[in-house]
Amino acid sequence: MIDRLMKRDEFADYWSVKWCDLLRVKAEFPINLWPNAAQAYHRWVRASIVENKPYDQMVYELLTATGNPGQIPSDLFEHKSEADLYSAYQKVKKSVSDAMQKGLFEKALQDIATLRGSVDAFFDGVMVLAEDKSIRRNRLALLEHIAALFGQIADFSKLST
Repeated sequence: MIDRLMKRDEFADYWSVKWCDLLRVKAEFPINLWPNAAQAYHRWVRASIVENKPYDQMVYELLTATGNPGQIPSDLFEHKSEADLYSAYQKVKKSVSDAMQKGLFEKALQDIATLRGSVDAFFDGVMVLAEDKSIRRNRLALLEHIAALFGQIADFSKLST
């Protein structure tokens, strides 16, 4: 009887909604996932439940996941500093990835450091948490891309003073 219950769609639907609530999978403030990202996340949770994936494996996959933080449509840029930062990011992204693949960590850090002026201008020029949700999501996605670039080099959250 339990096996039959666990094979029902309703079982997977119920528990995927519960898990997504716990993991705060939503496409609205304060998480601001892009709607398609939230849907993909939900599909992954549901598929994990359907295949009866062990919780420790789910946690491991969540903690080690990488992916695209979302699209950055340039038509949503309202300020020159947004376009400038995005352009600078695009130029640096490949050189940082190439340096990392070759084990040239110092070069990767030097390359990423060239973003400083553009990042400073961005924060001086715009309010990241804009009233308009699409502008806010776009700005956050840009910053997430840059953070992911830093994340290729090291986990800077582990540094302390």
